[in-house]
Amino acid sequence: MENEAVPGLQNGPLGGVPQSSSFMQGQDIDYNHPLFLGPIDVSELSLIYFQLLGIENYTSLSRSIRLALLEQNKIRLIDGSARKEVFGVELWGQMERVNFVVLSWLMNSVFKSLLNGITFAFSALNVWVDLKERFDRVDRSRTYSLHKYIASLQQTLSLCLSTIQGSKPCGMSSKF
Repeated sequence: MENEAVPGLQNGPLGGVPQSSSFMQGQDIDYNHPLFLGPIDVSELSLIYFQLLGIENYTSLSRSIRLALLEQNKIRLIDGSARKEVFGVELWGQMERVNFVVLSWLMNSVFKSLLNGITFAFSALNVWVDLKERFDRVDRSRTYSLHKYIASLQQTLSLCLSTIQGSKPCGMSSKF
């Protein structure tokens, strides 16, 4: 009974290993391939040392995650260039697996109170796009603040110029 072959299992140094395509996928992928998962590419990994709190730190988080995913060779999963159609059908299972690892990395980078919108997501790309749509407003608010500051400087300059027209320069003492 010990030496009998069990259908669907391959006997090897680790005992019976399922021969299903989902298990065997990715076994021969080169470490430079975007679908390669190494021993440290686990879902519990935190890519960066801080979490998304909201609009106030989205820009820093976005850049940090992009750099970390670039280093891990997984950036294609959030920039839209890695789609199932790009890889052969034989790698679709591996693609799903890598997608879920990257998805968990993204979720680990978001503060718990912000997880509601992404908890049941199935695509790292969709979560990335959703986070951008929800929180990439820092640049717009910063732009607004700068425009407001420039307008106030223009008003001050106008006031100074009107003062200069007949008498002394704005901000200058009567000695000049």
